[in-house]
Amino acid sequence: MKQVLEQTLKLVHPFAPFVSETIWQNLSWTSGILAAQKYALGDIKSATASEMRSAHAKFTEIQNLITEVRRITSDLPKGKYALAVKDSKLVKQQTELIESLAKLSSVKEANDTTESNLEGLPLTGWSGEAWLEISSEELRNYKTRLQERIESTSSEVKLFESRLANQNYLKKAPTELVQETQAQLGAKKVALERLQNEFSHL
Repeated sequence: MKQVLEQTLKLVHPFAPFVSETIWQNLSWTSGILAAQKYALGDIKSATASEMRSAHAKFTEIQNLITEVRRITSDLPKGKYALAVKDSKLVKQQTELIESLAKLSSVKEANDTTESNLEGLPLTGWSGEAWLEISSEELRNYKTRLQERIESTSSEVKLFESRLANQNYLKKAPTELVQETQAQLGAKKVALERLQNEFSHL
């Protein structure tokens, strides 16, 4: 597993240098910087295609979890929060790495005892089932800010839709500008759907 993880990090480094380098630095058995490592072709050849795909999938899952935690905590009061995860062997194996990169106070099983004064803030952007433990007040404030972003993003969607429904704009605006507006509308719709989905789970 260590060998496959190392080779996977080397392979993805050109495409995700910051994340792969950070993970490399936090592995207890590695040394030096990832960018200076040489490809061990013999090791790569010894790993089957299935093993490489599995390692890449695990890397992606951990990366997505850390990204989602950091996205949410960036909108919470400064501090370290505990993460509760349900039925994830991979997360259990990589607890220390996740705690370090996501800047968490702890990562624990979802069935562990939770303090009675804490609420669960679900990580809807991650494929597994997990939530951050925060206070009731922090949860209320987070929901308020989320509702505000939903309203703001909804207004932007309507603005782009109105612009694209304007025949005068479509006829006179350069093609590149119209295409840019269409792309912006698509991005805002995706963002709005994500925000609404997150709000529905709170």
